[in-house]
Amino acid sequence: MNLVRLAWANRDWAAMRQAAEQLIVITETPSAPEFLALATACRNLRDFDAASQAAERAWERAAGSPEITMMRALIAFERGDGELAILRFRELASRAPHNPRWVFELVILHQMLGEVDTAAHELDAALERMPADPLLWGIAVGSDFRTLQEATKAGLPLVGYGLYAALQDRSPADDQLRRPLVSNQKLRDFMAAPPMAGDTLVVVFTGTNDTAGMPLSIFDRYLASLGCNAVYLKDFRRLLFLRGLKSLGDRDTTLQAIRALQRQLGCGRLCTIGMSAGAFAAIHYGVELGADCILSFGAPTYHSPNLGGAAIQRRLYETFLSNWELDLRAFLQSRSYTSHINLFFGERELRDRAHALYLDDLDGVTLHPVSQLNDHECLRWFALNRDLRTLLGEWLGV
Repeated sequence: MNLVRLAWANRDWAAMRQAAEQLIVITETPSAPEFLALATACRNLRDFDAASQAAERAWERAAGSPEITMMRALIAFERGDGELAILRFRELASRAPHNPRWVFELVILHQMLGEVDTAAHELDAALERMPADPLLWGIAVGSDFRTLQEATKAGLPLVGYGLYAALQDRSPADDQLRRPLVSNQKLRDFMAAPPMAGDTLVVVFTGTNDTAGMPLSIFDRYLASLGCNAVYLKDFRRLLFLRGLKSLGDRDTTLQAIRALQRQLGCGRLCTIGMSAGAFAAIHYGVELGADCILSFGAPTYHSPNLGGAAIQRRLYETFLSNWELDLRAFLQSRSYTSHINLFFGERELRDRAHALYLDDLDGVTLHPVSQLNDHECLRWFALNRDLRTLLGEWLGV
């Protein structure tokens, strides 16, 4: 095992795989650690078939091992098998009900699959057992299961949700708001903010954790301070909104609901904003709705399994959507539109940059690379590092 440990220390996964395979061959009765080492190396080499086989052989020798269960869970997750990953992490959670890590993973997985009510139940039960755990409160606030005010009222330290406290501090103050804030309800997928007299309706398409990269109650402070009506949409099907909202029906029914709200409010202008998966929808729906302005932050623009992202999401797309539906370039080229499409992305985030460049030469498309940014949370970066209220006003033309 010395060669295995040396390769592990150097993160030389090819050497670790070779050493583990040789050790298994020469050992008369290989034990679980040898197969677990092989599974670890193969997983890091992205050979998930070999990793899964090695992990199962380790399990045969040490059934019930938390370490092997975690390996099996990680392999399932990285292969895109969300249901199997949930089963594995639930095994871990049942053995260690006071370990917040496993609940955290379960909440993430259920959210990715659009099972938001189940995610909420998991989190509620865990917070009853561990009411002051910072990891749980981090996802509770960050994914809008709990408010920042609830975390503060509980007297918790900022560890876990401090990022959202900073976002709140930088958002418009109460005396700048020109209408009441939206009442966010995690399990609702169509939420209109309280109406006001104004000419602009902003349609916000959320990401896969149903936020705008920050809690909706924080982001809505910006739109409320700018005097914009707003409606927030969540895609519990997790299919880039291409199949419409679950509570409304298909895509055409969802488009009709947005148009009906615009007529009801008497808004002459409509703009769309989206983050991540919602950024795809902001472009797609924005063109269909004839939006005056489209703001897209970190949008996927075509199907590419080689550009990273969660394998669970890719599997959903590959199962339920065609490559043509996933191709925003083909979509835009098939439409006549006057909308101004703005693509914001981190210039050093290679995945987002590649997706933005895919639309670079199309009419009405303007790229806005952020040179300092090397991650996916583009809108959040503006909120933390720039005067987002002023920028949104300029971008939206309000």
